[in-house]
Amino acid sequence: MAKNFREYTLQNWEFNGESAKCLYGIHVKNPQRCAYPLDPDDLCRCIQALRFMFGDYEDSIQHHIQKVANYYKSKVWDRFAQDWSKLLQVFFEEWESKSAPRTYEYMQDIINTKGKLK
Repeated sequence: MAKNFREYTLQNWEFNGESAKCLYGIHVKNPQRCAYPLDPDDLCRCIQALRFMFGDYEDSIQHHIQKVANYYKSKVWDRFAQDWSKLLQVFFEEWESKSAPRTYEYMQDIINTKGKLK
C-alpha cells in the first residue's frame, strides 16, 4: 500500500504510460522517471493526462510541458513543448484511423532532431 495519496494515485492511475506519469508527477510535485512519448499510443495517454489535469486550456498544457522540460533539463520535452500545437493537429487528423504514421513520423522528428513534418 502506498504511504500517501500522491504515491497511491501514481501507482494506480489509469494512464499507465511512463511519459504520462512523468507529466502527472511534476503536476502533483512527486516527480517520476523522466520519460517522453515514443509513439502515438504514448502520446494519446499524455494528451489524456494533460486534459485530465488542465482541461482544454492549451496554454496551460504547453506551459506544463515546458515546466517538465525545464525540471528534467530535457531537450526532447522542450521540443515537444515548442511543437505541441502542430503535433496535436497531426494527431487529431489521424485520430479515427487505425494507424497514425504521420504522427509517428513527426514524433520521431521531434525526438531525434528539430525536423519539420513533410
